[in-house]
Amino acid sequence: MRGRPRTQRARDRRRRGPNLTGYLQDGADLAFFSGGKGIGGPQNAGLLAGRADLMEAAYVNALNLDAPRAGVARGMKASKESIVGMVVALELLIETGEEALHEGWMAKAQYIRGRLEHIPGLRVVIEESSPDRHGPQPVVYFEPEWRGPSPAEIRRRLLEGDPPIHVGMGYYADEINLVMVCLQDGEEEIVAERLLGILEGV
Repeated sequence: MRGRPRTQRARDRRRRGPNLTGYLQDGADLAFFSGGKGIGGPQNAGLLAGRADLMEAAYVNALNLDAPRAGVARGMKASKESIVGMVVALELLIETGEEALHEGWMAKAQYIRGRLEHIPGLRVVIEESSPDRHGPQPVVYFEPEWRGPSPAEIRRRLLEGDPPIHVGMGYYADEINLVMVCLQDGEEEIVAERLLGILEGV
């Protein structure tokens, strides 16, 4: 439909990784991507891709050009440093491949699940298809027989520790979900060790 452009925020949980072309192939006229998270670039940058005429319109609205007033997007401009960071992140993503990126997230999730799943009173699973999960995530559910610290206490101790670890607030049963998208290699071991210490009362 050309009368009203279809835009798509790149947040479809059915897709693995950033999926830089899938939304446009599915018919979106413009796709918006966060610079951080899956792409691994600056959190204060992003990516807009799509139809040439709409991209030109976005460009015009972002600059002064010869007009006496700035375009509507002037106040949302990215710094030169953020642009460079975004370009480098995209180059690394393309070089690595989106499937390999997803496999790395899954390996981290499986590692954490493997470290925690033996603890009585917990149900530890990996979730990805839920609309509230971004990439594969190990999720800790607390069964009725759980007698350890509350989810709120666990979150507090993780956040107050060294290094501070921020985990998900849960969406369904006050569970704890752990986002792998932003973890660097090896950090899953730190997260698992800290959680083990709290959950097992060490």
